[in-house]
Amino acid sequence: MACTTKSAVIIIIVILSIALYLSSCTKKPPIITNINPESGPSGGGTRVTIIGKNFNQNTTVTIGGAAIKDIKINPKKASIEGITQGGLPGECEVILENPNTGHSPAIGKFLYEELEVIDTDPPDNSEVFPINQVSVDFNQEIKSDSVAITINGIKGEISCDTQKATLTIKTLKPGKDYAVKVSGAKDMANNVMPDYEFKFKVIKEPEEPKQPEQQAPQILEDKNQNISPNLAYKISAAMGSFRSGMYEKSIEQLDIVIPELKKLVETNPVIVIAHLELAEAYYTKLMAALKLPVCPLRSRKIKEAILDNYPNNIRTEINKYMNLTTPGDPKLRRAHEIQKQLDILKLQED
Repeated sequence: MACTTKSAVIIIIVILSIALYLSSCTKKPPIITNINPESGPSGGGTRVTIIGKNFNQNTTVTIGGAAIKDIKINPKKASIEGITQGGLPGECEVILENPNTGHSPAIGKFLYEELEVIDTDPPDNSEVFPINQVSVDFNQEIKSDSVAITINGIKGEISCDTQKATLTIKTLKPGKDYAVKVSGAKDMANNVMPDYEFKFKVIKEPEEPKQPEQQAPQILEDKNQNISPNLAYKISAAMGSFRSGMYEKSIEQLDIVIPELKKLVETNPVIVIAHLELAEAYYTKLMAALKLPVCPLRSRKIKEAILDNYPNNIRTEINKYMNLTTPGDPKLRRAHEIQKQLDILKLQED
């Protein structure tokens, strides 16, 4: 019986010792060893983690005098997490306290960053072409109904998207300087940003360079050439469209040019045939560029425009042209090529 009583007394003493030890731990003052991050927007919304010692489930935390939201305390890992409510810009106190312990609270520091403009479109002191919008980017979220933007004192429609405000007005005229004023912007804790100003100049858009006049292609230099300037321009335009990659347009232009050339064969066959051959060559290239088969109908029309006018007057004109040239003249070789092509086409037709 004596042994049992003695054992019970020992157990009670151990339990009381443990309880006293734990009680002394919970009554120790909290200690802050780290705050992460050490700064955040004055409008609040920053999730902070406080590392230290002697935290318990009753520990309270305030930053800038406002209790943090969504607080999570982990005494074992000696950490506290929560979200700032915002406060006056500048450095403020982080206060941790264990209530009813009689100990002084732990004090740390946190910096509330002031609401400010970080970017504008157009940029300050820039030159821009006529615009009808200006935008301002802030370093944190703003209250959408708070900001006012004017250009030379003129108001317009303002739209906001969390950290950006855009003013839409009538298109600004070139040749003038414009001053933009941003005022009244509030962060999510109702701190008002000081007025912000920037300026820019609107200039005229550069005129598009005039396109050089299209020159008629010089296939054969014949003083008797009588193709009209208008037709020559159409031929050149078709080639220009092809060189610019406007293949469909070039095809349409060639369809117009070929019938007109056909009408002129009798008056100047050498020149006209040269143009017809060029048209056929470009047409073939067009089809290759578009990765399409050459249209037999179009090809036949081009050849018929030559074959329909194959009588002796064409042969006569070629001979005349040959007689006007000297051996070795590039134009003489070109005339021979035309003559050879005519012979091939004639054989095909026969």
